[in-house]
Amino acid sequence: MPCYCCIKGCSNTSINKKGMGFFNIPKVITWQGSSVEEITSKRLLSWLKAINRKGFTPKYVERKRWLKVCGNHFKKGKPAYVQMVNDPDWVPSLHLGYDKKQDESRRYERLQQRKSKKATGTITLPSVQPSSKSGNTTSEEVSNLHTEEQETKSATKDTEKCIQTDLTVNFISVLENEVHTLAQDLIYAKSEIEKYTFDEKYFKINEEKVKYYTGLPTFNLLKNVYVYLEPAITMTSRSCLTKFQQLLIVLFKLKLSLPFRVLADMFKIHPTTASKIFAKVLDVMYVNMSDLIFWPDKESLRKTMPKEFIRTFGRKVTVIIDCFEIFIERPSSVKAQAQTYSSYKHNNTVKYLIGITPQGVVSFLSCGWGGRTSDKHIVENSSFLDYLEFGDLVLADRGFDIAASISLQHAEIKIPAFTKGKQQLTALDVEQTRKLAHLRIHVERVIGNALQKYKILQDTAPIDFLLCKTDGVPTLDKIVRICFCLINVCPSVVPLD
Repeated sequence: MPCYCCIKGCSNTSINKKGMGFFNIPKVITWQGSSVEEITSKRLLSWLKAINRKGFTPKYVERKRWLKVCGNHFKKGKPAYVQMVNDPDWVPSLHLGYDKKQDESRRYERLQQRKSKKATGTITLPSVQPSSKSGNTTSEEVSNLHTEEQETKSATKDTEKCIQTDLTVNFISVLENEVHTLAQDLIYAKSEIEKYTFDEKYFKINEEKVKYYTGLPTFNLLKNVYVYLEPAITMTSRSCLTKFQQLLIVLFKLKLSLPFRVLADMFKIHPTTASKIFAKVLDVMYVNMSDLIFWPDKESLRKTMPKEFIRTFGRKVTVIIDCFEIFIERPSSVKAQAQTYSSYKHNNTVKYLIGITPQGVVSFLSCGWGGRTSDKHIVENSSFLDYLEFGDLVLADRGFDIAASISLQHAEIKIPAFTKGKQQLTALDVEQTRKLAHLRIHVERVIGNALQKYKILQDTAPIDFLLCKTDGVPTLDKIVRICFCLINVCPSVVPLD
């Protein structure tokens, strides 16, 4: 954008006068102390008086920040520094478009001439006609006169130096006080900013905030998760967040289901940057944490079997299974709508099969299936059956009609009894069903704990989360798996006693 000079009658622009400087009308500086504010206020008024244009008031030029004065109106081609009050270029003085007295500039020139004369010790003597008496002037008198001139010169210089030093010390003292005040204000401002900066220090001093923002119960556990993932999280020279803060973005998103715009405001970044960091670190967590969901060996299960399971089924129970569903946006494809519509939830959903050990640890999690898919189909077409061994006992709900499939693995399944045309169940069936329901409820507690802790599992997932990226795994599958991996590192909801 070209610059124009606001002096009346001046046609200079940055286009027709290349290389010429164009300078803003100075503004009042209010944040560097009262003395600086006074000087800058005086300078602004002096500029406006020199420009001498109707309507040019301090408020007007504050709004019109594009108003400039070209270097043609200054003797040195540019304005003097704000502290040089006596400099003729402290305000514009040349070619102002009207008759202006030169008193101020002439007064400055005369002042400089007087200082120059004092510094050199020059004394102008009137011309004297030679006489007989003048011829008798001795060399000693001439020497005395020369000495007096030198002493006068030295005294003048010393006096000027002392005066200049006193003025400089006073000015420096004022500046030092202002710098000290500003430094204190800066320290206070930094301390206030640190209170609202999400980093390790913010969470280290408050365990409640760790639980609220991340779902993890303690800062030590959060720190351990970070230490485990830190080598895999990448940073570049342009990264504006630390690795710890990048991890926090994912945990905040999972726990609170915050929009990326809100996350961007919290971490002072752009929403697109927040989205990219979430996708990147989510992949890191999926690759490195997926192994936290694993099928334990039979010996470990037997050694840690809770007493209530031992009293009912001995040490045979291997896994408790159930399905849960995540709401999704309605797909645009009619076929996809039919495949994802759940008659149980009356909505479009993605269904997952989950298995937990008697101790309440997630040991199996399938990939996502359309909400229309039956529980039996998911069990038979996922890798769940491959984990069963001879003599294993599976606890399930009535909807899992998979006894035949389980028996092929030489395992057994226990589900609540059906009436099947009977008017009522026998007393034995009622008692067994009650005991089974009491133990099977633990899988629902684990699912409920995850849904309650991670709000992203309660919200309706966007269609974008169903798309497969480069690794062929939908984003929603990664989110669900990471949430249950984090559940596994937290204390179990099932008591061992």
